[in-house]
Amino acid sequence: MAKVKSGPKSAGHVDKGRKDVNSKRLRDKGVDAVFYLLLPLLFLAPFFRGLFFYEELNVAHMYTAVIAGVYFYLNRDKLRFSKSIMDYAGAGLVIAYLLSSFVAVSSRGGIGLVMKNLNYFLVYLLVAQVVKNTDQIKKILITVFTSGVIVALIGLGNFFGSFETDGGVLDGLICSTIQYHNATAIFLFAIGMLGLALTVYFKDGFARTLTAGATYVAIITAMGAGSRGALLVTPIAMLIQFLGLPRADKEKYFYTVLAVTVPLVITSKSVLTLNVENSDSYYWGILFLGFFLSCLIQFGFDRFINLSGKTKRGYILSTGAIVAVALAAVVVVKGAEIMPASVVDRVKEFNLQNNNVLDRFNFYEDAVKVVKDHPVLGVGGGGWKSIYRSYQNYWYDTTEVHSHFFQVLVETGALGFILYLLLWLGLLISSIRLLRSASPEMKLLTWTAFSTAIGIGMHSAIDFTLSLGAISILLWFLMGLVRAGEEQTFGNDNYFSTPVFDTGIRKIIGIIISVVFFAASASFFWSTLNVNKAIDTYQQGDLEGAIATMEFAVKLDPYTTKNLTDLSIMYTEKASRGDVGAISQALSASEKAVQNDSGDGEVRWHLAKAYYNSRNMEKGVQTAEEAVNLAPFVTRGYIQLAMYYNAVAQFYLQAGDKETAHILLEKTLAIPERMKMQASKLDEEGRRLFKGTPLDAPNGELDKMLAEARGLLSRL
Repeated sequence: MAKVKSGPKSAGHVDKGRKDVNSKRLRDKGVDAVFYLLLPLLFLAPFFRGLFFYEELNVAHMYTAVIAGVYFYLNRDKLRFSKSIMDYAGAGLVIAYLLSSFVAVSSRGGIGLVMKNLNYFLVYLLVAQVVKNTDQIKKILITVFTSGVIVALIGLGNFFGSFETDGGVLDGLICSTIQYHNATAIFLFAIGMLGLALTVYFKDGFARTLTAGATYVAIITAMGAGSRGALLVTPIAMLIQFLGLPRADKEKYFYTVLAVTVPLVITSKSVLTLNVENSDSYYWGILFLGFFLSCLIQFGFDRFINLSGKTKRGYILSTGAIVAVALAAVVVVKGAEIMPASVVDRVKEFNLQNNNVLDRFNFYEDAVKVVKDHPVLGVGGGGWKSIYRSYQNYWYDTTEVHSHFFQVLVETGALGFILYLLLWLGLLISSIRLLRSASPEMKLLTWTAFSTAIGIGMHSAIDFTLSLGAISILLWFLMGLVRAGEEQTFGNDNYFSTPVFDTGIRKIIGIIISVVFFAASASFFWSTLNVNKAIDTYQQGDLEGAIATMEFAVKLDPYTTKNLTDLSIMYTEKASRGDVGAISQALSASEKAVQNDSGDGEVRWHLAKAYYNSRNMEKGVQTAEEAVNLAPFVTRGYIQLAMYYNAVAQFYLQAGDKETAHILLEKTLAIPERMKMQASKLDEEGRRLFKGTPLDAPNGELDKMLAEARGLLSRL
């Protein structure tokens, strides 16, 4: 009887087991799909102006949100506490930016940086969770490497004059699709480091040979981008990469570096020195020669090493070492003769007294001043761009701190900065942990990810490399690979045993984050499309249509000050055509713009004009003076203030208020002394580095305003 009763029960268990197995297979296929959905994001990121601008970045946000949503829906694992510092630091950095957005000087900047860091963390999380083995790591690295080589070829095509893309070359330096030469350089050097590791990793001789040649293309293009910082940090990163490789791979790595370096030394001057007498086909030919030579040397090393015994291998290694030393000696002694002039000049210009270097030291000094005033949460994302002029020691023009470490410190204060440092500490700990315990293949791949990330991180310490979304995505992807290596090597040992949330709660939280992220990104992207449409409509002369479209754009994105100030200008023009009600609309738009960005002097100038048009002269004068105080070293601001004083004085004269007009005109005449007092704050270095018209220099435009003020005073 017991057997009869147990029969149906056993069958039920079998059916349930089959369903569980089928369900797991379906989920595994879904996770594999997420892996393949990641590849287009990583491949395409550098092709859209480096994802520096919100227009392209919002598309990337939407795509990441979709992938994350699919992953959260399919993943049935319970949420457990990880033992990885990177997990907490990465999530904490997103929260730090979220908290700083509530006190952000720039509302749109604060929200934008929350979204950017959420995107980066999701890329890290997805790579860490869906990359399941070394074969997938290989596939994802090949994807990124291929993308980088194409970026290099596009940059070279622009440089040779074969075709032209926007921003492909600037001042003779290769920018390619990333459109900033320093970022292009470190990106392609990072691609080169990945190429070196892939060449070592591949078992197939043809793949090794081809990858070595492609690595040559990436690195020679990076040289043509002419970044002194990248030329400085890349050898350090490569040394770190070499030292951490498994012993068996060090020899292969050494030979591959030679296979790439020898053609670089031979061909770089010819490839990167343009001569009007040569056609673009000449340069492509030299490039192909270098590519072919790199492939040939790599093939030769592979062939001889495979055929040689231990004694001959030692001989080959010794010969390679001699060649390496000889190459180094040639570069040091004859560098100016064999290397491109652009590279030699950039290296020669590098010293601590270089104006660019001194500028950056001053950026960092001013960043510390900002942090002293906003120590805990900082000024929010985009805050530096908004308020740096009120802290600068002399006039310079930069929207970035030129150091991501200082940028994070300014934007998120001590809270975010500590978390950012912990992120790097966690990367180091995880990488060393893998170095001690992982398989040789995993060590090669994850240590390469670590050392490449270190190279990018070092460069970002002296430039705004990571302000470009494509470079940040690459960095967080590399960190995610290290984390994926931990998952594969240590499994459940990466987690504390007790689950925090069950599957349902985890799924709900993840999907909500993904949906909100997608909706916000879509709204901002749609707004950008409507802004572009409004501007086109305005230029075609349809003011009413332009206003309607811009109003809709502002509804979709009520935080971007530029949209509000453009709308205010349109309203002002509408008022000039007889619509008196548009004056108050212009004022309202300008007031909202200042609320959204309280530190930007230019936004206040728009508000001052709106106050003038609405005949609120007292507030207008106050706002104009605030605008100058927010940028006290900008000469143009004082000229605008003189114009404003004179215009308001004329208004009061016409209204019969001579006393107020007299006060304002005296203020105009006092401006030169005010400018001299401000100029006296400049030290010798500040005067030398001052980028605009000196405050105490003769100024014809200001003289005209002073003459006008004297003429108006004579009428009194």
